[in-house]
Amino acid sequence: MKKLKGLIIIAVISIIFQCVLLVFLDRYYLVDNYNFEVTYLEKVFSNNITRELPKDLGEKLISCDGKYIAYYENLSIKIINILSGEESYIVPEEDKKIDYFNWSEDGKEIIIAEKGNEINLDKIDICSYDVENNKRSNIYKIKDMNSNHSIFLIKKSANKNITYIGYGDDSEKNIIKVKSGSDIKKLDLQIKEINYFYILPNEEEIIYTDITKTNIYSSLDNKKLSLKDNVTNKFIHMDYHGRLYFEEVKDGKVNKVKLYTMDTDGNLVRGDTIDVSSDEKSVFINNKGQILINNKSLGIITSLKDNKEYKYQGDLLNVYDNGFYTVFNNRLIQYKLDF
Repeated sequence: MKKLKGLIIIAVISIIFQCVLLVFLDRYYLVDNYNFEVTYLEKVFSNNITRELPKDLGEKLISCDGKYIAYYENLSIKIINILSGEESYIVPEEDKKIDYFNWSEDGKEIIIAEKGNEINLDKIDICSYDVENNKRSNIYKIKDMNSNHSIFLIKKSANKNITYIGYGDDSEKNIIKVKSGSDIKKLDLQIKEINYFYILPNEEEIIYTDITKTNIYSSLDNKKLSLKDNVTNKFIHMDYHGRLYFEEVKDGKVNKVKLYTMDTDGNLVRGDTIDVSSDEKSVFINNKGQILINNKSLGIITSLKDNKEYKYQGDLLNVYDNGFYTVFNNRLIQYKLDF
């Protein structure tokens, strides 16, 4: 019996020693070159804000400053102040329906497109809604809209009161520039199939991409922008400062994130290149230029600014100027990072 007890004690001591050794090796030797620090949810996000959302919610948009969420509720747009929980609504005018909405570049207004329900189907009213002051203003009326056309994107600048309205069908897109409500210009575009567009910092011009996101164009001098690179690069985002971000893609994987700026002649100038290893559609860049890599399977976002990994719950919804949002069990969760 004494021998059996002795053997058990020796076995327990051996197991404890092996565990301590494995922890030591894992912490100090079995690490990769990235040396990421994992910051867990309960430690960093104990003061995170959550808001309950309706089930089976469709399109939902976060303002760029992260203060508001907006989504369709019945025939209206519901707006929630995420911090206070205060709610407001944009209700369509009589005999009209809200066909499209988007946040302005500064996050203070929602831009909507209203279309007639049964009559005046060829007319679309573009309006802005000041969220804080509960004020609605008319921007532009599109007349004689083709029945096959619809709004695909509207962007309103932050300072010069310039609105860019994108509309069309799958085969051809158009963009109208509306300045102060009276100066109207239809832009001369290089391509017909446009995926997305961004307002340049001067607010007088835009850049736009094709449906593959591998070709990018500028309304300044109406030309295609060249990266002078022989590999496949896909455009990701443009930040507040006009810096353009591209991802180098090979075999479905992103190997590098490349930064470009535009000179006074509208030509691209290459800047920093950052080595990454991620799947496509996993690189996110906010308007401040912070780069986040999302590992969806692990529920971890990596901030390349400080090489920290942040574990989250749910599905990533969007990044904003100071962090990101997820949706978990029909709840919106705000994760604020120290950028």
